[in-house]
Amino acid sequence: MSDYVHNKVVRLPFPKSILEKCNTDDIFECEKYLTELLGDLWSVRGRNGFDIGYTDSGYYLDWVYYHTYGENSGDFGNSRLLTSSELSVIKPCFNKLNVQYNDEDLRVVEYCYYNGCEAPDYYDIIMEDNDDSKLFIK
Repeated sequence: MSDYVHNKVVRLPFPKSILEKCNTDDIFECEKYLTELLGDLWSVRGRNGFDIGYTDSGYYLDWVYYHTYGENSGDFGNSRLLTSSELSVIKPCFNKLNVQYNDEDLRVVEYCYYNGCEAPDYYDIIMEDNDDSKLFIK
């Protein structure tokens, strides 16, 4: 049955190098490799863990640190860069992936959506300017 899903994650666009290591174009065929590589850090519900995040426009490796199902909170989402103290805590986990990435590639993303459809993509950072125009950071 469909209901609201609320997640707070640290998100990295799915690395092409993992697809190459797995010799596939299908991201979900990489799960066995990621399970072997990350062990207990892979797809753990009830505590922090990596999972594949997929949205209406992209695929990501998410470090999930909050997840609920059935929470009546409506549709919303936002993203931001990590602080230096957050980076010092989370980078050792992402470094276990053995892929190249920049600190700016990691985003804290909080979103809630009705899971009868794919989640909207909240990876891009949108900040409001004083003149009501939007600035996009990619």
